[in-house]
Amino acid sequence: MTKAVRAHTLSIFLLVLAVLLGIAAFRPIDHDEGQYVAAVALMRSGLPYRDFAYLQTPLQPLIFAPLAWLCEGWLFLALRAVNALCAAGAAALLFRALCREGGSSRNAGIATIALVTCHAFLFAATVARNDALPLLLHMAGLALLLGALGQARRPLSYMLAGLLLGAAASAKISYGLPAAAIGLFTLLNMRRVGPMNVLALAAGGWPVDCLS
Repeated sequence: MTKAVRAHTLSIFLLVLAVLLGIAAFRPIDHDEGQYVAAVALMRSGLPYRDFAYLQTPLQPLIFAPLAWLCEGWLFLALRAVNALCAAGAAALLFRALCREGGSSRNAGIATIALVTCHAFLFAATVARNDALPLLLHMAGLALLLGALGQARRPLSYMLAGLLLGAAASAKISYGLPAAAIGLFTLLNMRRVGPMNVLALAAGGWPVDCLS
């Protein structure tokens, strides 16, 4: 990756983050945010499913648990800010992946702006729900997988991609569907991907999928 692409990626990240933080600061409270804030807050005294009810897959409160102590009293705002950070990271990963796959910085920027102006993205990125973390994890796994395609001796990259894709599903169960589609793609293209890489992808996703 060239220095110009790295600089543009950082600029995209910072710009998107600033926009999302501004929206998150003034967006009205959504009726659904309380369960996610409460789940992180309750991590101070126990674990989901065992010590308190939680209606989602468990990875988000497990990862964000430190915020329960670091941001006590400000947890709602902290979770909105962290989600904005995750979504900005996902947008930057999209830009970098498009540039790496042969697209121009201009076209990659247009695609990224199209994503950022999408209502679903803006909502996911600016509320204290479990939408932005799995978006970041899935985008990271997909970007890593795209970079490894066609390189037969990259099983560790495939394993890490599987880990990230599985983690996305363990943060929000609906991300299991695109992860399954990616798994099916690798099976149908096993000759191109390589049997060891397919096994590495599955092995990476299995441990975190068990959390779901």
